[in-house]
Parts: sequence; structure tokens; C-alpha cells
Amino acid sequence: MITLNRDATVPLQEQLVARLRYLIASGHWKSGETLPSTRVLARQLGISFHTVRKAYQQLEREGLLISRAGKGFTVTQRIPLTKSERLEQGASIVHEAMQQLIGLGLQESEIEYLVQEQLSLLKTGKDDYFLVVAESLELGELYARQLEMAFHDALEYTSIERVQDYPDVNYILAPFTLLPQLNVSSHVEKAGFLTHLPPEIIEAAVSLLSDQTLGLITRDPASIPPLTAAIRHQSGFQGQMVALALQDASTPLQRVVAQVDLLFYTPSTRKHLRVRPTGQKQLVLKPIVAPASVEYLRQHVPA
Repeated sequence: MITLNRDATVPLQEQLVARLRYLIASGHWKSGETLPSTRVLARQLGISFHTVRKAYQQLEREGLLISRAGKGFTVTQRIPLTKSERLEQGASIVHEAMQQLIGLGLQESEIEYLVQEQLSLLKTGKDDYFLVVAESLELGELYARQLEMAFHDALEYTSIERVQDYPDVNYILAPFTLLPQLNVSSHVEKAGFLTHLPPEIIEAAVSLLSDQTLGLITRDPASIPPLTAAIRHQSGFQGQMVALALQDASTPLQRVVAQVDLLFYTPSTRKHLRVRPTGQKQLVLKPIVAPASVEYLRQHVPA
């Protein structure tokens, strides 16, 4: 959806401003909708959140966005330009673009071809909008970060419960087990991928005795069922498991940590683990998108 060219002479901030203007003008973000937070968009694009904030502030000065304390940047109701104003500003943009194209050595026929090609893309909506879907937002983010290597671009992600919040999506990537559960319109293409646990996680679970307890700490409650199922299925562990989601924690975290012999935790919960009981092993649990799936998607999904 948003691609920045780090090799271009145009600064990243200017590229981002231009792309955001287009997405707002084309209706991807409508009046009243809130844009991703500066830190979320910065992480997705692999740039500084200061760059994103400056881009948002530029659009705020232009009247496209409005910022509210604690609520981020929201698309405003624009006062449409008159026809003469639109043509005047448009002519200036086209003139500058033509100068750059001529500077590259393009001939008139080549420029005309490029213009017609871009117009056809606008008409057909050929620009695919990809969305990574998982059981939880937490897992969606983990999978999206890994799948980005196949698409060479930042990918949006969500949980299966919130797929309907993305009506413009036309390509969904999700674990194979979730594909039958996706209730989306017929025009949406779907592609699945396989995941597995890291070898050190499986090895640690296998080493537990039947009377020992395994603990799991996640950020999202929805992460617990698929991760516990994966641990039992891939390691064969049948002993007692205790799981806690920080977003829905009725039991103190340290109490759970103190009563288990082996603790797995997802990356987003690392900073909350401050105490390690003597002799207890703690490992980060980060599900892996199978390399074969990444390669398959790279070859078969339009990127």
C-alpha cells in the first residue's frame, strides 16, 4: 500500500506525504477515520517515527488531517477546490513530472505510454492491497514482519475477528487452518502459509517431566489457544500448562511465573518479565513462517 524508495533523491518524508495524500484522495482513508499511529506506521515502513510524525504534521497544515490528544491523526472533511483551482494545481504537478521524465531521456511516445498505463491502473484497481490475518493481532504482527521479505514492502495485519474492518482488501494471507473460517466477499483472493515453533522451544518442552509445569505468557488472549495447541502437537507435551495474557490478566504475572518450571513468552511481553526464579528456563516463543511457504508466496502471489 505504501512503498518508499530509499534510493530516490526525493526525501522519504516527501515521498510519504505524497503517498498519504493519494490514499486520502482516493478514499482509502475516509473522512473521520484515524490513520495508524506514528510508531506503528514507522515500524511497518522501517523508518523513523519522527519522519512519519513530520509527514502527518505537514498534512495537518494542509488541512487533510487533524490531531487530537490521545487519538492520533484523523482525516478531516475537506472543502473541495474549485475546478479552476484543481486544474491550476494539477498543471503545476504535471509540468514538474514532465520535466523529470524528459530529463531521464524519455521520448514523447514513451511518456504517452506511461501516462496511459497509469490511467489504466487507476481504472482497474490493479494495485493489490494485502492483509495478513491471524488468530490475534499479536500473531498477525509476527507473521507480517516475516512475510514482508516475500513482498519487499510493509504489510498490514489484523486478527480474524476484525477482517471486516478492511473492506478494501483484495488479497488475504493467513495460516492454512484459518482459511476456511475467513468470511470475506468473493472478490478477495486468499493464500495460506504454514507455521512452526522454533526448534529450541520444542526441545525445551520435550525435556519437561510429566509432573512439571509449562507456562506461557502472551500479550493477546487470542494468542493462547493456537500457541498451546502448537506446543502440545509439535512437542508431544501432555503435562500441565498455565497461560496468561497480559491484556486480560486477572492473576498477577509474577505469581504465574513463580509456579512454572519452564516459561515461554511472546516477544511483545519480554519487557514485563523482570524476575526469573532460580533455575527456571525462560525462552521467547516466536512462531516461524515456514521458509517453503515464504518461497511459495513469493512465486505464486502477485507482489
